Amino acid sequence: MFLRYVLCHNGKMAVTLQPKTNTEKIMNKTRTLLLAILLIGICCGISAKTLVVYYSYTNNVRTIVNELATQKDVDIVEIQPAEEGQDYAANNYALGTQLLNAIKAAPNDASSYPEIKQVSVDLTQYDDIIIATPLWWSQMAAPMQTFLFNNGAAMAGKNIWMIVSSASSSISGVVADAERLIPDGNFQGNQIWIKSSQVSQAASMLNSWLVETGQVSAINNQKMVMLSDPHVMAPGLLVSEGTAWTTYLSGQRKLVDYSQRLFDDMIVRIKRNLRPGLVLISGDLTKDGEQVSHQYVTSKLDELRAVGIQTLVIPGNHDRGSNSDAVYYDGESTTAATVATNEWFATQYANYGYGVSSEREGTTLTYACEPITGCCQGKRKEGDCHDAPSADATLRGC
Repeated sequence: MFLRYVLCHNGKMAVTLQPKTNTEKIMNKTRTLLLAILLIGICCGISAKTLVVYYSYTNNVRTIVNELATQKDVDIVEIQPAEEGQDYAANNYALGTQLLNAIKAAPNDASSYPEIKQVSVDLTQYDDIIIATPLWWSQMAAPMQTFLFNNGAAMAGKNIWMIVSSASSSISGVVADAERLIPDGNFQGNQIWIKSSQVSQAASMLNSWLVETGQVSAINNQKMVMLSDPHVMAPGLLVSEGTAWTTYLSGQRKLVDYSQRLFDDMIVRIKRNLRPGLVLISGDLTKDGEQVSHQYVTSKLDELRAVGIQTLVIPGNHDRGSNSDAVYYDGESTTAATVATNEWFATQYANYGYGVSSEREGTTLTYACEPITGCCQGKRKEGDCHDAPSADATLRGC
């Protein structure tokens, strides 16, 4: 499938997807892959003007920062204690409390702060700084306090945002510590507090916060992104490299071994840069219809959904039915992988075109829906190709 034409008339949009000839398929896939690589190279070459400095003890803050990096172009610096393996939580946070009491007793004395590993960062390169830290007994975690004590003066005039993680305590004490350690920082009023019980919701919480504070643009419901033929191969299908895998690759024109990485990078680009209201993905979604590959694809689509980006999919001939190449590769041997059926596919993609908000035609994979109210209606018609239905879809303005 590929985008044949786009017509705009009377404020309405019509997009038609039509089957490609074999020559067009090869040419289009080559162009698409080259474009994807180019875009990735361009993105990687951009120097972010926002710095994230974080310390994480229980991995909650690390998880939050990793998600943040998929939504905003940032450089990241991690703060680590000089002495590894310290159990700050033992005996009701005895060691952590001791470190905090030492700082509180002499906040202007450098020797009061615990040692941290050397951090190499040029703060003059950044206009905006996000400080991400856990809360310890209503105060900022001691290792982060050390970094800010050493570098707070260099943050004068910088825009300062804060992300704080705690079990339940208010973050006001942590903000007060930051303001003490960065006295001339330009603190932004809307700091974000993500409780440890909310880390699984970090994607949506961060998206709302970033939009509200003007750090990223809102999702644009007038923008649509079209993807086709990602042919994603789940990482688990390659159990171990060997002749079975290399023999398969030698006969492939598709970059199957890079498919997951390219797809992951495109998901990040959609979340962080494009931010459309709707993403359309025409088959082939997966390498050869393996259920594990479909599960990987939907796990990435879940990331888009978490920030308010809707996705609709349609399958291709590689996405279900019998396929001899749907296997696990383990050294010199292969083992058949379970392939998606029509019903399994519809269930797996219930949030991406086959849910209760769509009108499905019997047990086929034809469906119609209105993903954005008053915007468009989608439907898919099936045909036969290599013993499995291929896709011929039309979207028209309502």
